[in-house]
Amino acid sequence: MKRTILLLLFLLPSITISQISKGVWFWNSENGRNSLELRILKVDDKSVEGNYCSVFNNGEKIDCNSELENEVNFLLNKTSENTYQGTFTSHYSSANGLLKIIHIPLNKKMIFEIIEAPKGEYYLPEKAVLSQ
Repeated sequence: MKRTILLLLFLLPSITISQISKGVWFWNSENGRNSLELRILKVDDKSVEGNYCSVFNNGEKIDCNSELENEVNFLLNKTSENTYQGTFTSHYSSANGLLKIIHIPLNKKMIFEIIEAPKGEYYLPEKAVLSQ
């Protein structure tokens, strides 16, 4: 009995805590004119960093640096379980904004929300649900 309890206590944290995984997350607008690709490059216990590429108005507005796939343009700090908040830089205008993401591990989804828009021109959804 003691062994079973110890085994459960050992395994339980790994089962219930789920960290955002490295990789690419996607969103497409309902009308199909806008899309977002969010790339998570680095994850640790305290932060997430990566980049994004967004295409708006059927390709008329592109906010990304397609030449530097590993460039970091957002750095988010963990604010609570599965929630990260921090700054991002638009490639379109080089202006900074404030971004929040919430990872929903059970659904393998991510909520993307701009908390403070950059002062310059940018092309990102104000709020979106991304899938991996």
